[in-house]
Amino acid sequence: MIINYLLLVHKNPKQVEKLVNALDQEQVNFFIHVDGRKEIEPYQAVLKERKNIYFIPESFRVSVTWGNFSVVDAMINVMHFLKQNEVEGTVMVLSGQCYPIKNSKEIVRFLTNNPDINYIDRFEMPTEEGIWGKYRGMDRLEFYGFKIYGSDRVITKFPHVYHKDFYTLYNLKKVAKLVSVKPKLALKLFTKRKFPKYIEPYGGELWWALPMSTILEILSFLDKHPDYIPYHKDTVSVSEIFFHSIVHSLFPEEKCKPSLMYTNWKRKNCTLPVTFAKDDLDELMQQDDKLFARKFDIEYDDEILQLLDDKVLV
Repeated sequence: MIINYLLLVHKNPKQVEKLVNALDQEQVNFFIHVDGRKEIEPYQAVLKERKNIYFIPESFRVSVTWGNFSVVDAMINVMHFLKQNEVEGTVMVLSGQCYPIKNSKEIVRFLTNNPDINYIDRFEMPTEEGIWGKYRGMDRLEFYGFKIYGSDRVITKFPHVYHKDFYTLYNLKKVAKLVSVKPKLALKLFTKRKFPKYIEPYGGELWWALPMSTILEILSFLDKHPDYIPYHKDTVSVSEIFFHSIVHSLFPEEKCKPSLMYTNWKRKNCTLPVTFAKDDLDELMQQDDKLFARKFDIEYDDEILQLLDDKVLV
């Protein structure tokens, strides 16, 4: 079976090259979406003359603001690109800051032996206590997410006027800012958001592995429900809900299993998720049911990837 890695990248071309080298083999293809704000040439330069690498063309690329709909938009574009090119096999979504914690041959063998399983998290919403904050994820569905500050990577949540938290001093200051910079968006706050009734909300981490047949069913679902995308354009961290809700509405629970990505969201006194360093090798090696981990940054620690290579690529 062919394994198709969909890489969403925006920094460190040399780290992306190292990721590709760690995963590359005969049964593997790479489809690389370079953030529309970034130059594609540095990535092409380090990955040239490889027949199994396909850079997503300019017409399909999206300038990504992490946390808003642009992430999903980029992924849908790539899905259409895969469909147009009649790709077969399994599609695994990775960022340029992911890395395998199992041997590439073992990864291919595992996915080949489980060709019909959708590896995608399944958090029912509202989530369990302690997951996704005090609203247990429902603020993502009920509040609006707008970009009102200078940073391209900051999305601000706003409750609608019928929610009690709209009238807190903290929120009213945000609303004043919204009115001053994007008054038309502020009018949306007079309308309650309503999650579509034909589907149940589920959430989880973005990093999934799905059969290409599931990708085609997702695209068919979007064609049949044209209101689903407009609803989610105001959803915060939409990439952690959008596809999960579709897949878990289409497939029984036995056809879905948790993501194969290990991410540490629990460590104290540090920025989350954890950016792994050389001292985290033992923690990574103990994740028996995961194939990948995130996140890594060679500008923060470049030794951990070599340690993983020494442990895994043998």
